[in-house]
Amino acid sequence: MSYKIQNLCNPSLKDQLENIWAQYTQLGGHKMVPPLYQDADVCEDVITFLSLNPSDPTTTYKSYSMIDFKEKPKHPFFDKFYEITKSEKILLKNSEQNWSILDLLYIRDSDQKQIEDLYKEDTGKMFITQQADLTLEILEKIRPKLVIVVNASVEHLLISNPAFVKGTNHPDDSNSNIYRYKDIPFIMRESKFMGSRIKWYSKSKNATDRKEKLYAEINRVLSFI
Repeated sequence: MSYKIQNLCNPSLKDQLENIWAQYTQLGGHKMVPPLYQDADVCEDVITFLSLNPSDPTTTYKSYSMIDFKEKPKHPFFDKFYEITKSEKILLKNSEQNWSILDLLYIRDSDQKQIEDLYKEDTGKMFITQQADLTLEILEKIRPKLVIVVNASVEHLLISNPAFVKGTNHPDDSNSNIYRYKDIPFIMRESKFMGSRIKWYSKSKNATDRKEKLYAEINRVLSFI
């Protein structure tokens, strides 16, 4: 399968993020370092994992290379995404196993709880919502084959986001029990299936069951595309 690409910087993602950051110079003592974003071309029509945010509060760089199937990153966080898409239990042809990962937010913080606390404040909630809205616009442009939500915090932010709620058909019998945002299918309970990297690579029966349930759900959703 030949895949298409979409340039995230046309219109400029950098300019849009700078406009958001300019509105919030102080947020409850939160350190306002520049946003971190992927300055690259992104594959359209591939499985896209949706993570929370870049966990790198120290770097001075404002962008980083796109992370996807083309070159395996050194950080072990991404290993499970290769394993999932290459698994023989996923009903994909080799030419369809391309994938990418996006962050819902661009705020750099390695402490997820701080992001959750920030969201409880009115100003912080607006700051986070504007970032999420921008990512939803990107998803509309690249039209993923399937979006797999990486953790429960992402799911919480999505189901409380007005743009996502407005654009989403919630799962019921009429749509094969699949979340669809702008007709893009989502697996919203992925954190229940996958869990942390430690849980994913655990040898326990529970970890094995998580994998099997995730593989089955991916196949089920893909069968309705």
